This record gives sequence, C-alpha cells and structure tokens, in this order.
Amino acid sequence: MQASECHLQSVNAGNTIYKTLIQYTTTGLSIWETTDIAKYNDYVVYNTVSGENLEVVTEPTA
Repeated sequence: MQASECHLQSVNAGNTIYKTLIQYTTTGLSIWETTDIAKYNDYVVYNTVSGENLEVVTEPTA
C-alpha cells in the first residue's frame, strides 16, 4: 500500500469518527434544549483547538 492510499484511508476514518461525534453532540444539544436552557447555551463544540471560533461545523472536512 502506498503512502497516498494510507493517507486517504486515515482521512476517511477521521471523517467517519467526526461524523459520529457530530451526531452525538447534536443529540446532546437537543436534549439540553428541551430540559435546561442554561446547559443548552453552554453546550458547544469548537471547531478549533483554541476554541476561539464558535462557528458550527456540520460536515467533516478532509
């Protein structure tokens, strides 16, 4: 297997994990939305390591 194939497999695996994470976090957000608005407002997933950007990411990126 060539390096480019390994890289592509790694990217695809990461995207699959990311998609699952987003599904779980969306479910968690929905739960807090109907039960505790304060926790809903605090329930965020950052798309940067620093947590500076609060933009919602809906699709994994390669």
